Amino acid sequence: MKAKRLTAILLAATLLLSAGQTPAAAMANETTVPETISENTSMFGHSAHSQQEATNWASGQIGKSIDVDGYPAEQPFQCVDLIKAYYTYLGNGAYATGNANAYITNTLPAGWTRVYGNYQPGDIAVWKANHSCSTCTTGGYGHVGIITSADSVGFNAVNQNFCGKTHCTHNWFNVSALACAIRPDFGSAAAAVQLGYSNIGTDYIDDGNAILRGSINNPSRATVPRVGAFVWDSAGNLVVDYSEACNRNNNPIGQTVNIVMEAKVGLKPGSNYTFQLWAEANGQRFHSEKSSFKTTGTAPSAPSQPETTPSVINTTIEDTTSNGIYKITGTQEAAFTKPINSKKTSVIIPDTVSSNGVIYKVTTISANAFKNNKSITKATIGKNITSIGDYAFLGCKKLKNITIKTTALKSSGIGTKAFSNTFVLPTVKAPKSVLASYKKLLKAKGLSKIAIFKKL
Repeated sequence: MKAKRLTAILLAATLLLSAGQTPAAAMANETTVPETISENTSMFGHSAHSQQEATNWASGQIGKSIDVDGYPAEQPFQCVDLIKAYYTYLGNGAYATGNANAYITNTLPAGWTRVYGNYQPGDIAVWKANHSCSTCTTGGYGHVGIITSADSVGFNAVNQNFCGKTHCTHNWFNVSALACAIRPDFGSAAAAVQLGYSNIGTDYIDDGNAILRGSINNPSRATVPRVGAFVWDSAGNLVVDYSEACNRNNNPIGQTVNIVMEAKVGLKPGSNYTFQLWAEANGQRFHSEKSSFKTTGTAPSAPSQPETTPSVINTTIEDTTSNGIYKITGTQEAAFTKPINSKKTSVIIPDTVSSNGVIYKVTTISANAFKNNKSITKATIGKNITSIGDYAFLGCKKLKNITIKTTALKSSGIGTKAFSNTFVLPTVKAPKSVLASYKKLLKAKGLSKIAIFKKL
């Protein structure tokens, strides 16, 4: 027994020296507990218990007074006594050295890590020294405890000597109090986490919405950081792919998804859908069985087919009256693609153009329609135009007068550099209702910054 005690003490001294401290210096700086070594300490980094067993052990200390070393005599029940006992329980007692603040940097068992967010049950919480917030105040030696649950805002922890208590208590703290946490290596025990689902169904259905529900069976009380849902329509198309933060570790965990309010998707009335819920834990995703539902109401009828034959779409029209070549883009729409005679100085984009007795609204000026035209000095844009393509008037350096009849132009409808390198001081006329907005819009698309704008 004496030989085992001597070996453990020599190892602890080696750990302190590797961290840049002599054992004497560590003792001198320690006001909470001196360094102690358990005779039954294992030297393996892998924990002797699972994450759930470790969390249960911590909860089992609530109300108990833990003293590992009898130091200091006036109040031997310090916060680090709980942590030293926890290290020993996990089979790595020799690494539990220094005061609470020392756990920010002291040597860890092999496989153990320090984490700085996404805290989990079983982690060792290490408070900042000289910290003050609404949930706690620490001194120069900090504080330590064992986390039993956590989310992005705060965490619950078993800890000793909080607010002068001489026994272990269970309290909630803000995460801002932590300098870090130490995560033991629970090894393959963590990989054994299994989630299951039950009570899959819907809580509400109407013409365009449904509330999906299910219960996540979590017997190991693993932390579930995210949950979500998939919804497919009757053709097998994925119409909902939703996820949200969970960060809970209770059993069971109730899960609901309001498709309209949360997933921001509207469903079709009188239609069949299939859904599946999922939850993540320990880096794995667990899925529920698929289930189906049908929205109320009457399914929409199939849209009528356009009467225009496919052969007409994309055919061209030459209109000598407007000096333009057009492409039919829809059943009643066409695009101005380029002038017939590029030498003419004036161009008018008409409201409509006709072919074979069919009247088409001219809604688009195609990309590059007048690019680098050296003759054009005046352009009139019709009232049905909703889009002007990239570089449509680029390089029209003699284009002094532009009349715009349409009120439907938006930033997304005017292409890149549509009016760049045109006349340095052009005059633009537009309807009064859009004059101010067009002034900003056209300049953003390349028109001269000193262009003159007048109401039409």
